[in-house]
Parts: sequence; structure tokens; C-alpha cells
Amino acid sequence: MSTRIGVLDTPAARRPPTIKGRHEVDLMLNAWGVHHMHLATALTRKGHVRRTKQLLFVVFHPEDAYLVDIGDHNSFHQRRVLEVIARTWPDAGILLRSDSELRK
Repeated sequence: MSTRIGVLDTPAARRPPTIKGRHEVDLMLNAWGVHHMHLATALTRKGHVRRTKQLLFVVFHPEDAYLVDIGDHNSFHQRRVLEVIARTWPDAGILLRSDSELRK
């Protein structure tokens, strides 16, 4: 979860996601419902997991967790994560956008 969790409900957090301005809290979560988790075992003094380059992309449903891929922050701008979801779990209801939107 983002270390900015305390600012989730601010006017800046309600703006549309942008890459440069980074007013959003988590681009992939906001757009597709895909969480990213840093793969670390050490905690910071505030109790957050230390940030690592490696990320686990995961989708949570009430009864299931879909472990999608391991990547880095550059993966936010790649289609691979979405393609893995669409190919691996086509009937799980994870991606609710149309195929034509995914091809853009």
C-alpha cells in the first residue's frame, strides 16, 4: 500500500491520475484495480515495508488473490500486467474493460 495512505481522501487525490503531477496515490490501482507491493521483509520506523525495486502486482477479490507478475515501477506504463491478467484469468471478472480498450 502506498506510504501516502494518509492523504487518500484529499482534493489532490481526487484529481484524475497523471504521470507527471503524481496527484494520484496509485495509478494502476486507480485505473485497473491492480495493487503493487514492494517485496521486502524490513520495515521502516513508521511501519511501512521498505521500498524495493521489485514489485509484486496482485489483484484481490473477496475470496481470491491473483498474483499477476513481478516487475518494477516502469511496469506501470507497460501493458504486460494487463495482458497477463486477460490471458491467465479471462473469466474471473478482473478486467472489466473491453478488448478494444486494452488494445489502445
